[in-house]
Amino acid sequence: MKKKPTQCSTDDKATNCQPCVMVRYFWVILLAYALITWGLPQLGWSQSYAGKPLQGGVGVTTRMTDHGIVGVDLAIRPGNYPMVRGVFPLSPAAKAGLRVGDVVISINGGSTLNQPRPTVDAAISDIPGDNIQFLIDRPGEQPRVVMVTVMSLLDAPASLKQLYGQP
Repeated sequence: MKKKPTQCSTDDKATNCQPCVMVRYFWVILLAYALITWGLPQLGWSQSYAGKPLQGGVGVTTRMTDHGIVGVDLAIRPGNYPMVRGVFPLSPAAKAGLRVGDVVISINGGSTLNQPRPTVDAAISDIPGDNIQFLIDRPGEQPRVVMVTVMSLLDAPASLKQLYGQP
């Protein structure tokens, strides 16, 4: 049985010896990292999740992109429903009447109980003009439906653009 070489000889360069394969994988990973870090933001791709703010409530982008915003920051609570942690002033969520402390029972009819952040974020459209139906439970009141219309980031007031990392 022939043992694989630890270093390539001139004749082995055409074969897939282990050191050559490892070097190729290294360069592929390095190229992918460089593209994600420096290339995609320059192409207008946002570093936020689907155009929505990341966990802390503020998205990061490198240039103006048009996507929709709702202006609500939800606290994801394992084993429970999400709770409104913040409502940005002048946002569609503020205009619709969402308040800090509201518990979000469902979004567009889909339950939010024990859902991870990506699932909850995916339920909130980022297409300007779309209507989003929040079923909320506010302490001391009956559960009620709040309709929020997604606003275009390009049409948003300057204070909202800054919260989403736009100039």
